[in-house]
Formats: sequence, C-alpha cells, structure tokens
Amino acid sequence: MTQTKRTGFLDDKPWPKKLVARALLRETSGAVRVFGYAAPEVVSLLGMDGLWYLALRGELPTKQELALFSCALGIAANVSAADGAVHAAMIARLCGAGSARLLSTAAIGASECAQLMATTDRLEDAGDDFVARRTDAVAAFPTVPGLAECKHRMALVARLLDAAGVGAKEQVTIAVSVAILPLVMAEALAGKPNAFDEYPMNLPPIDYVEGP
Repeated sequence: MTQTKRTGFLDDKPWPKKLVARALLRETSGAVRVFGYAAPEVVSLLGMDGLWYLALRGELPTKQELALFSCALGIAANVSAADGAVHAAMIARLCGAGSARLLSTAAIGASECAQLMATTDRLEDAGDDFVARRTDAVAAFPTVPGLAECKHRMALVARLLDAAGVGAKEQVTIAVSVAILPLVMAEALAGKPNAFDEYPMNLPPIDYVEGP
C-alpha cells in the first residue's frame, strides 16, 4: 500500500535556495563592505557615528547630516543609575554575568529605555542641561525649524535626527539606544562582580505585615 507523503505549507512553497545579504558583502580578500563602502574607510573618515548612520540609512551622510546625527546622539546620551537600563546592567554585573551576558543585558535595557524615552516627547524638561543643549543646537543649526520650540530632550533629539534624514521610528529608537549603551556599560563595568555587601538589598526597607 502506497502512502501519500504529507506536506505542509513550508514544504509546498518554493523557497529561495540561498540567503540574500542586502547590506553586507564580504569580498574575496576578506574585506567587508557595508552598502558598498569599506567599513574601515568609513570609520577612518567619518568615525563610528558615520558607520552607524550608514547602517541606519544605507548611504553616507553629508557633512551637515553627520553633524546633526552626532549632536542628537550626544544629547540623547543622558541616563544614570536611576534608569532601569543602567540598574539592570549593574545587577547583571553584581551577579557575575560574563561580558557577553552583560552586554546583552545592557543592549536590551538600552533599547527598552530608548523606546520609553520616545514616548515622553510631549513632556516638558526645564533642566539646565537640556536648556543649554537646546540653545547650542539652535545656534549650531539655525536652518533646522522647530528646535527652539522643543520642550523635552527626546523631542529635540527626534527633530535633529529627522533633519539628518534618519527620523523614522525604528531609526530613532536604534540611534538613541546606541547613544545610551556606552553610559550603561560604563556604570556596569565600574561595579565589582559578586560584591553583594555593597548593594542596598533592603532599599526601600521591607515592611512585613502578617496576613489575616
């Protein structure tokens, strides 16, 4: 008795035979090109900000676009141990996480923090640092509209990134994550693994109440 071979939609569909790379190309020499540009040369000429811009947009920035992008990253780099992303990385370090797990924790925390920051663009920030950064941005980029009207750090960052040509939601989230990550790692690496006696375990103090 001949049995009919059972198939599903994964078997029936004619799938591609090869994985298609759309951004990266490894040449026979071993060199890697990103959207057609050699990564070392991009970093040498434009710095890591230039390479990140290329990754986000698929093309090299103009001098003005790179200046806007770098300015936005600098303003976005504003987190402390009071922020969840930093605290999570500090806990990972405290618990003895290796470098790979520590970086993973920091990267996830930074991206979540970036998404949260993006939802607060309608709030007002009257802090001296924000006001100073906004004043500097207005002076540096007088032709970019709306900078002086920004009431919050993320609104200013988003406006600068949009003017730089990378204002899509996913581009903004990734750019802010990139800006935050070095700060997150700095605080995490400054801690000592397994130094539990230095961590405020009962902050805030736990008030135990007996049940009924």
